[in-house]
Amino acid sequence: MKLFLLKQLLGAGFIGRAFKDFFSKKMLFLNFISFVILIVVYILSFIFLYENFDHLVNLFPQFIVTYMHNSGSFNILTLLLKLIVWIEIILISAFVLVVVNIIMSMFYTPIVISHIHKTYYSHIKISPASFKDSTITSIKVLINTVVKLCILGAIFGLLHFIGLGFISALALLYLFFRFQAINLNYEVALSLMDSTKCKQFLRFNALALFFLNIPLYLLSLVPIVNSLSVAFKSLLIGHYMFSVLDMSTTNNRSDEDVIDVEILS
Repeated sequence: MKLFLLKQLLGAGFIGRAFKDFFSKKMLFLNFISFVILIVVYILSFIFLYENFDHLVNLFPQFIVTYMHNSGSFNILTLLLKLIVWIEIILISAFVLVVVNIIMSMFYTPIVISHIHKTYYSHIKISPASFKDSTITSIKVLINTVVKLCILGAIFGLLHFIGLGFISALALLYLFFRFQAINLNYEVALSLMDSTKCKQFLRFNALALFFLNIPLYLLSLVPIVNSLSVAFKSLLIGHYMFSVLDMSTTNNRSDEDVIDVEILS
């Protein structure tokens, strides 16, 4: 069944519908509001990190920092280290946006899901989690993922101090990916079903959602683009989940038809 879901994911028409919805007036307006907020947050975080540029440089092993200061500003190693720090500033700023986006998604995801439901899947009956259930579950998931991210991030971050910053950066990128994917999946699923069914649904569709979240995460790492693609993330995940529910509804109807035939015969 999971292989079937992956096949459906690769050839799915829901991707085209997500792009079409993204350019609708309602989604463009929602995206504009999110864009303004996220741009302000990004600029503030970037300024803060830039002012602490020297502190980030000093996080490298001391002998490398000393060599960098003694060799001049245009030494290859100096330029390379500064480039790494600039990449770190961009990635940290992008991560701040991811966190803010997750918090904002608690409010705009239900609007996105309602739009998809009314436009394409009105024949599917959904039972979204109550505001209390959704809020409590979202906060629990957010705190849980933040704690795991901080603990594992601190462990892998130690590699930065022994000259293995590249490996540390890759590990942190993956941790950030899991952080965004888990929270985004939960926010969308809670707009469709209660927390108990939500966990079962996400567990069953984990593989397909993993691959679906990869391009969405890459968009989050690109400045400006990450702020412009806010609504698209919820649209794409929402359309996929609705397509799975639609497929399940169709299969259930087929099973009922078979039972009816057996009874008549």
